[in-house]
Amino acid sequence: GDLVIGTAGHGIDFSATSDAGGMTNELLDDYEEGTFTPTCTGQSGSLTLSTAVGNYTKIGNVVYISYEIVASSGSTGTFPRLGGLPFTSSSSAAKTIIAAKDKVGVSYGSSYSDMYFRIDQNATTAVGIAERTDGTTHTGSNLDFTGTLRGSGFYFV
Repeated sequence: GDLVIGTAGHGIDFSATSDAGGMTNELLDDYEEGTFTPTCTGQSGSLTLSTAVGNYTKIGNVVYISYEIVASSGSTGTFPRLGGLPFTSSSSAAKTIIAAKDKVGVSYGSSYSDMYFRIDQNATTAVGIAERTDGTTHTGSNLDFTGTLRGSGFYFV
């Protein structure tokens, strides 16, 4: 049978193990798997999406995601956003990067070499960040595509 913890705030206690410096909690109190529907928008412009699927696993205060977005036409305009994330990010965690690694038919300008998303505190939407070929970053580039954008990453809740 399954181990069921019937009251909130309880879980698997690992306090019998040795502690690392700065440790604040040894209770695993949450695990969840599911799906979400990612969105891809911008400050201007619009995309026509034919596919938008995402999966997540939440372990404790960390959410691991993977997503696939297929656009049949359009552009996010400036400041692309990856939205619809399954949980609101932590109010105290540092900004976290969510990769956008498999890009087929995706364009973000000739002076850019890569693109990823950054989720800020208290958010369910991540901001697109384009990496310039000179190594600097920029948040205001367009994300134009008729194709597939896939990625994965994690963030804190």
